[in-house]
Amino acid sequence: MLQRACRIPLCLALLLTAGASARADEITDFYAGKLISLVIASGEGGYDSYGRLVARHIGRHIPGNPRVVPQTMPGAGGLQGANHIYNIAARDGTVIGLVRRSALVAHITTPSGVRFDISKMNWLGNLIPEYPVALAWHDAKGATLEGLRQNELVVGGTGPSSVHETTPRLFNALLGTRYRIVSGYKGSADLDLAMERGETQGVAYESWSGVKLRKGDWLEKKLVHVTLSFGIDRNPDLPNTPFALDYARNEDDKRLMQLFFSQDAMSRPMVAPPGIPKDRLEALQKAFMALGSDSEFLADAQKSNIQIELADHRAVRKVIDLIAETPEPLAKRLTELTSP
Repeated sequence: MLQRACRIPLCLALLLTAGASARADEITDFYAGKLISLVIASGEGGYDSYGRLVARHIGRHIPGNPRVVPQTMPGAGGLQGANHIYNIAARDGTVIGLVRRSALVAHITTPSGVRFDISKMNWLGNLIPEYPVALAWHDAKGATLEGLRQNELVVGGTGPSSVHETTPRLFNALLGTRYRIVSGYKGSADLDLAMERGETQGVAYESWSGVKLRKGDWLEKKLVHVTLSFGIDRNPDLPNTPFALDYARNEDDKRLMQLFFSQDAMSRPMVAPPGIPKDRLEALQKAFMALGSDSEFLADAQKSNIQIELADHRAVRKVIDLIAETPEPLAKRLTELTSP
């Protein structure tokens, strides 16, 4: 009896193992020889660099080793790419994407341009949290926070829903800055050129990792000044730079900024369309996290001066749930302050 009883769990274990192996074979068979599109919902710049880095390596960790090809899709402050992933992209696991952080709160800040439900997106994870900063050209009168409150500073924008435009509107309303937005630029590279050419005098939002990646020489030569740092937490690299939350006039304003800054905790979020078969989604999520221990990926990131601090899909979902629980009056006020 004892010998027979012991066989039952053994058979169950064998069946489960066989089932898992069969599912793995199905995923391998599906992806073998396939082409995966990695949609980058931004133009040239930090997002593009991160997206192309992932595209070069993640295929090794997906069963069947499909080829992954980056597809840049800028427009509407990143909403064009996010809308495409949600509504048009194939839902079979052959399309993944890197969306801009502004997509996380776009249904609050610019709802008219949103054609997706952020809670129904499938998340793969996040490449790095961010500590954003505002920059001003060295000879601009608004090169300090106090200067920003006394003088107009012209900054470039990449679309009404982009952080390059929603952020200065919020700061004008809550901190008394005097940013003037010139819209129409495609991405971070164009914003950089605009400052060099004298078309603009700064940017009201730039990721600190992007500054170090693309503007390290500007900092060394003191061509730009960091006028303000912001986010949920203070930037450890900039302990003496004015921190936005310290200048909130009251608790309501502080809470409003914290809500807006929550997107920076997941500043390079990777996503897949809704409706993907569960086993393929899990394979993609596992492949994303495998990059964290991939020596070739990490060496490539270091060579490209790209910082990596992976978080899994559950961490992204926590931020999404936090944003979704925003009280309606607070959401409405944020919409009013960040809209054109």
